[in-house]
Amino acid sequence: MLCFSSPGPGRAPFPARCLFLVRMSVIIPWSVRAAARPSPARATGGTPSATAAAILLAILSGCGNGPTMPSPQGPPTLTCPGDIDATAANGIATAVTFDLPPIQGGTPPLTLSCSPASGFVFPVGNSTVTCTVTDADQRAATCQFRVRVVSGLTLSRTRFLAFGDSITEGKIATSWDTLTLVGPGFSYPAQLLQVLTERYPAEEIEVINEGLGGETTNGGLRRLPGTLAEHSSAHVMLLLEGVNAINVIPRSTQLANLRSMVRLARDAGLDVLIATLTPVSDEESERAQRIRDLNEGIRAMAVQEGIGPAVDLYAAFDGQPSLLSADGLHPSEEGYRVIAETFADEITRRWEASGASTMTAAGGGAGWR
Repeated sequence: MLCFSSPGPGRAPFPARCLFLVRMSVIIPWSVRAAARPSPARATGGTPSATAAAILLAILSGCGNGPTMPSPQGPPTLTCPGDIDATAANGIATAVTFDLPPIQGGTPPLTLSCSPASGFVFPVGNSTVTCTVTDADQRAATCQFRVRVVSGLTLSRTRFLAFGDSITEGKIATSWDTLTLVGPGFSYPAQLLQVLTERYPAEEIEVINEGLGGETTNGGLRRLPGTLAEHSSAHVMLLLEGVNAINVIPRSTQLANLRSMVRLARDAGLDVLIATLTPVSDEESERAQRIRDLNEGIRAMAVQEGIGPAVDLYAAFDGQPSLLSADGLHPSEEGYRVIAETFADEITRRWEASGASTMTAAGGGAGWR
């Protein structure tokens, strides 16, 4: 007796062309049953075993055992593209398009999205795109890649000489009476180089750190001529000095020293950015008042000397305690970053090749108008 059961678990349905008849617990396809009925010409021939073999062969060839159903799909996976580099012609942002990442596995239907999406306007800097796929079984997978947008703008000044005292040098107070150099890359000249390089990757930018801890404006005036001779290829001097001995040296002497340093640099062919002094934590102290008074003079002197507005670091700190380290005078690492970014913003405003600002010759250097 030949018995054929219905498709079991993991089996595909029988082909549609197979019609099954049930007789005495034997399931035989209609096509096979018809083929197996003896014709008059051969009614007397054959044997029962031959007939059974023929029926079996016909069943296997006509309907087969049915293909095995594929195993259930594993969870979905994504393969994101590599990082994408783009250039913002306007120096601010640019639209970036990308292909959606291919999906492997998962149970359909699959939903795929990326954030930010292709075509998003990415700002200058580094942004992360996260893509997520979810299948019918609510299984999810993610992948990420980076979009790095650089400015297509250039600078007309690329070599900078940072001149000043321990705040230029990069000292930080670990306690009220202990100073140490800030970690590598955290002084304001080092961070300024990082900021400008990110903004203008096509430029070869140099920032020279000529800070000297403990120096007064008297000492700076004596030291500057040799420094200018040593770095004769510099384009711009960044001047930040005056807090040391501020309670001793008269305001008029401080301003005269700073004015002389500005003129020395300009006579050497450099442009000058002069900065106001950063604040101190004891705002009611005599030192704090002297800093405010000297800053007023620095702002006025910058205009008088034709070097444009002073870089206002005092205003940039805006009374934020986290920007000062333990002694209440030297900046913290975060404070040094603010100094770097404030200088960078003024450099961008003056010398970015957008033509938004105009420099005109004045004396040995270039004046602001």
